[in-house]
Amino acid sequence: PAGSNITTAPSFVVNLAAGEDYNDADFGFYEAPAPLLGTIGDTVFMDPNNNGVQDAGEPGIAGVSVTLYAPDGTNSTLVTDVNGYYDFTGLPAGAYQVVVGLGPNGTTLTTPSFFNVNLTSGQDYNDADFGYVAPVIPPVIPGCTDLNACNYNPAATADNGSCEFGNASCPNPCNAIVGCTDPTALNYNPAAN
Repeated sequence: PAGSNITTAPSFVVNLAAGEDYNDADFGFYEAPAPLLGTIGDTVFMDPNNNGVQDAGEPGIAGVSVTLYAPDGTNSTLVTDVNGYYDFTGLPAGAYQVVVGLGPNGTTLTTPSFFNVNLTSGQDYNDADFGYVAPVIPPVIPGCTDLNACNYNPAATADNGSCEFGNASCPNPCNAIVGCTDPTALNYNPAAN
């Protein structure tokens, strides 16, 4: 039969005598088992600590495309499920490449963007994980951002119009030394009047 190998002699020479019944011309065949198929997959996840490893409590990301490039030059794409999982199945042994698509808006990868996998017969490869981290957006701290103001706040990231400049009005010509006269201010000028 197609796909099998003969395990006995492929032919017999039998000399039959008149009326003889010969029942030993047996032929055996062996059908080789189909090669074991493997899988490649795992998880696309949020990686807030930016260490490239999915730690406990780091959630998967749904809806991310992952493409598998096969040894025969073909490719296929899966989209991660609600838990961030994907799994390419039914793969014969060979050299594959797994490439992740774009993550959520504004995120960047914490892992390589692709993995080269030399899949062995029947292997279940579950180490092609991809991590993303969201950008850290500094908090908005309102305050005075003018270095010359008495109430300058070096931690402020957004000027809120509260800057105070001490004695800034005097008759012209002015012999006043302009500066901050508040001794508790960060930019106190003891010479200012």
